[in-house]
Amino acid sequence: ETIRKGEQVEVAVYDFGNGDYDPDVFKDTITSVQQELEDVDVAVSYSTVPENLAAEQKERINFQEPDKMDEFLDTVEDLTKDEDIAVWLAEFDTEFNGVSMSRGDILVDRSGSPMYDANMANHEIGHELGLEHTTYAYDTMSYAPTREAVAYLRPVPYSFESHQNWEQTLSN
Repeated sequence: ETIRKGEQVEVAVYDFGNGDYDPDVFKDTITSVQQELEDVDVAVSYSTVPENLAAEQKERINFQEPDKMDEFLDTVEDLTKDEDIAVWLAEFDTEFNGVSMSRGDILVDRSGSPMYDANMANHEIGHELGLEHTTYAYDTMSYAPTREAVAYLRPVPYSFESHQNWEQTLSN
C-alpha cells in the first residue's frame, strides 16, 4: 500500500538482540532522516523481543532459504501492533545487510553498530515509501561505499536525487 501525502507512517522496530542497542539511536535516526521528506510524519516505536521468543525464532531466520523468511514473518506476525512498517532486527544468516519484503516488513541484519543498522533500516524504509536507488554517494538510498562508511558514524540523509524521486512518487 502506497503512503499518501500527509499521512502518518508508523514504524515499529523489533529487536531480537540482547538489549545492547540504545532505542533512542533508532528512534532519533529514523525520525530525523524520514522527516526530511516533504509531507511525511513518522512515528517510531522500538521494542526488544523477549529472550525466550527470540531464541525460538532464531532457527527460522535464514535469508538463504525464502521459505524460512516467510515462515519467520508468519510466526512473528502476532507481535506486530498494526503499524505501517515493521523492522525486524536480528542476526540473519545472510550476505545482505537488509531487505524490504514489499509488504510492510523489513529485515535488517544486526551488525553490532546501532547507527549502521538504523541507517540500513532507513534505506529499506525508503523502498517501502516507493523510493528507488540513487547514484549520489551520500544518500540513504545509495549503495555507494561512501554511504556505507559514513553509515557507521552518523545518520545518512536523503540527497536532492531522493527528494526529486519522492516528489515524483507523491504526484503519481
